[in-house]
This record gives sequence, C-alpha cells and structure tokens, in this order.
Amino acid sequence: MDKTIKFGLIGLGPRGKSLFKTLIESKNPSVEIFAVCDQSSQKLDDFKDWLESECGIYGVKYYKDYEDMLEYSGVEAVIVATNLETHAEVSAACINAGVHTICEIPVVDNYDDARKLITAVRNNPDVKFMVAENCCYWAFIETWKQMHEQGDF
Repeated sequence: MDKTIKFGLIGLGPRGKSLFKTLIESKNPSVEIFAVCDQSSQKLDDFKDWLESECGIYGVKYYKDYEDMLEYSGVEAVIVATNLETHAEVSAACINAGVHTICEIPVVDNYDDARKLITAVRNNPDVKFMVAENCCYWAFIETWKQMHEQGDF
C-alpha cells in the first residue's frame, strides 16, 4: 500500500493504550500515529511521555475533545476506547466525520445508541466501521445474535 493512513486513538485507558500499542508494534509502514484524545490532561501527558520515550514517536496531535480532534486534526482512522456509555456516540460522530472507526466492545448498551450507530454506518457507506470484538461467544453476544435473528433490531 502506497498511502499512509493517519491513525488516532480516543480514550487512553488501559484498553485503548493496549490496542494502540499493538498497532505501533506492528510497524506497519502504512500507519502514521497521528492524533490522541482523552478528557484527562494527566492521561494525555502520560501517553505523550510514553509515546516519545518508549516508542520514539513525536509530533502527535493531542486533544481533550474528540469533536475538536475530528474537525481539526486530519485523522483518517481511529480506535474508540472510551467508556461504554459513549462508545456509540463517539463512533457515530467519527463515522459521520468520514473517519474509519474501530470501536471497543460492547459498542452499544441500548436500542437508541444502536439506532444512532446503524444510521451513521448506513449514511456513510464509504466509511469502514469495525467492532473490536474478540470474544464472540460471550453470553451477551449470543443474546444479541438471537435478538437480531428474531428481528428485534
């Protein structure tokens, strides 16, 4: 691939850092670590120190507000690793901004969020959305599958 993708992370908790670390360690020449967002100034400072001292990555853009990141950074793809209550809201905003999105699980915890996210995905067919699901046999996943098969959503 000749194109470099400007990658971002929203949510600097342990899972977000772990997913981003995996991305960094892949040393994929098509990935540029580009922007990071968290509401916590301390987490942003700690993450910057880690990126620079342990990963040798400089020049990353840092934001406290994901909407600012989406509007001003130029990021092209993101990992959403915020708290559950904001997964769908943040993911839908990313998709609606034309940013390819990977969201940590569970993506939604209610029908309204599910509808919001489905609408964003359907309204932006050129934007890729992926669920960072690696535990497809958990009980709640099986329940969602059954609900889908029954036409509940």
